[in-house]
Amino acid sequence: QTIKEQQKKKMETAQMRQEFTANVSHELKTPLTLILSNVDIVESEIGKNEWLDDIRSEGERLGALINQLVALWRMDEDNANLTMTEFNLSEMASDTVSEFAGLAAEKQKNLTAAIEPFIWYHGDEGLIRRLLCILLDNAIKYCDLNGNIQVNVYAKGRYPILTVENSYKNVEKEDLNRFFDRFYRADKARTFNGGFGVGLSIAKGIARKHKGDIVVYKKDSAHIGF
Repeated sequence: QTIKEQQKKKMETAQMRQEFTANVSHELKTPLTLILSNVDIVESEIGKNEWLDDIRSEGERLGALINQLVALWRMDEDNANLTMTEFNLSEMASDTVSEFAGLAAEKQKNLTAAIEPFIWYHGDEGLIRRLLCILLDNAIKYCDLNGNIQVNVYAKGRYPILTVENSYKNVEKEDLNRFFDRFYRADKARTFNGGFGVGLSIAKGIARKHKGDIVVYKKDSAHIGF
């Protein structure tokens, strides 16, 4: 095959993947929307009960999973569109930490930040914000009760560094190399308030789209960081 033919085939494959993603998302979301709408109708007729609450809860959970899978598929696309701008990474990080402060307090976790001011970054601000949200959400879920979560933003030469660390007493038992595997979860029990094991894969994809990387590390015997 010539280079031109290879490029054409690659573009056709990417197009097929985009269409597949859109079709799958539509085919899954349409019946799910109908199910949740019917739950509302039944509830208006017979009143609230635990079975309807369970159906709605699981429906919303499935919707969240579909959205994460679509985001993951899009991260895999070579030609995924990025909106690249110069933005204040320090302000974005501070705003995002503030948004999570209430949730951390509700879950009895201590969230603090050390953010150097006026660190600018050229990238897709929405995606970088999403990356930080994923890391904070993950930290809150797996931080020990009354444990500490620390966000750091600083410059190392020309490059900005963002880390999220949290206390995690089971860190010695975990295979850190698997944290970015799709559908891998640190908590093996499928608890209702747990994640799907997809978020960190999305975060990894966002970092790579920006020609960067994200790693997990053990800070000490009771702390983990990204």
